[in-house]
Amino acid sequence: MASKTTTSKPGRPKNRSGGKAPALSAAEVKAFLHTVANRENATRNLAFVSLLLCGCRVSEPLTITRRSVLTSKGQVADSFVLGAENTKGKQARRVQLNETARKYLSAWVHEMKDKSEDAKVFPLAPNYATRLVGELMKAADLVGSSHSLRRTCATALAEGGVGIHVIQQTLGHANAQTTSVYLATSTASVAKAINNCLPW
Repeated sequence: MASKTTTSKPGRPKNRSGGKAPALSAAEVKAFLHTVANRENATRNLAFVSLLLCGCRVSEPLTITRRSVLTSKGQVADSFVLGAENTKGKQARRVQLNETARKYLSAWVHEMKDKSEDAKVFPLAPNYATRLVGELMKAADLVGSSHSLRRTCATALAEGGVGIHVIQQTLGHANAQTTSVYLATSTASVAKAINNCLPW
């Protein structure tokens, strides 16, 4: 039986990652964020996708509450902790935010109607969240999925010269071998890595 050949739709970039969720270039990330900003529920969706671009799995932002991301002064913190029960590897980890993610998350948290401390920041079903990101990628005329944004974070850090063990910590992988398959190419603290190497 002849093998099936996969082709890109006209005008769309080819999948650069050998069939895996492709990482986006910095220009593609900016185009993607521009598209999200001009569609329905822009404030919420910009906050959500920005956390994926900081290394979160699509299900992880769905678990955070206002209490977990705000300081005592009501401002979005530079980072927040995902509890062990809310991560794939069942190990708690700290998610470091870059300036873009803090800006978008701050805008959404202050726009939320439910101001209680225990209010879910993103009260979305996992399947809906995954589908939503896919639809936004398609609207931006990009090939990829929610996993592409996490992969984009890993690749940008690697291209910025960040060591694999820092990237491993950022993504919450149990071992560096798992992390290595995320990198489309190819040490400092996680905070420095996130703020210095994500060009969006």
